[in-house]
Amino acid sequence: LAERLRAGEGTKAGAQTFDPGRTIGRRTGEMHAALGTETGQSAFDPEPLDRVSLARIVDEAKHEASGAISVLRGVQGGADVSADIAALSAREVEIAAWFESFKQLEPAGRRTRIHGDYHLGQLLVRGEDIVILDFEGEPGRTLPERRAKTSPLRDVAGMLRSYDYAAFAALDAIRTNDPALAERAKAEAERWRDETSAAFLSAWEEASGVDLSDEGNARLLDLFLLQKAFYEPVSYPPLRAHE
Repeated sequence: LAERLRAGEGTKAGAQTFDPGRTIGRRTGEMHAALGTETGQSAFDPEPLDRVSLARIVDEAKHEASGAISVLRGVQGGADVSADIAALSAREVEIAAWFESFKQLEPAGRRTRIHGDYHLGQLLVRGEDIVILDFEGEPGRTLPERRAKTSPLRDVAGMLRSYDYAAFAALDAIRTNDPALAERAKAEAERWRDETSAAFLSAWEEASGVDLSDEGNARLLDLFLLQKAFYEPVSYPPLRAHE
């Protein structure tokens, strides 16, 4: 991606032999369908995502958001970063209210075992296909937390964040002093991220059988995306301006 951006070649799917959106989305959906299969083993059989389990998910995300904002207040950075942190801190009450709104949401979907630490670094590309690696879960969490059943949308959020990282890592690799090239490359990177993410979601939805047009699923994906964003400043400081 970085080489194409530097050369100004664009990032349309036709320019690449491996489709990182549909291929990864299909295999991810198949993984989640397999993990959601009834086996008769209580440690693996899917369970309903009820109000109690949804409340637990929301409380965890809310706690991590509050902790991340506290960490960010102590970050020393440039003027742009400081302004972003101040703007985020000013909306802390609004963020908390957004989490509270989930109490009115009708739970949707099932809880299953998931990958738990899902991103592009957990994949091996094999020709035009992939192999998914490393099912040990998020290293920063306890073993019971890694084994706990939750919505597969948590993995989906992790991959969507990873696409965003890949796009901006490609921009970082360009290191150009040409403002026109930098602006064009930024637009191409964002377009690649958005198109790849859309293809991933479409293929995942088809393979997993999960309906992302359902309000409960759509809002839960938003929650996991926000939780992922808040979890990272605590786990991987310091921040860069675009993160």
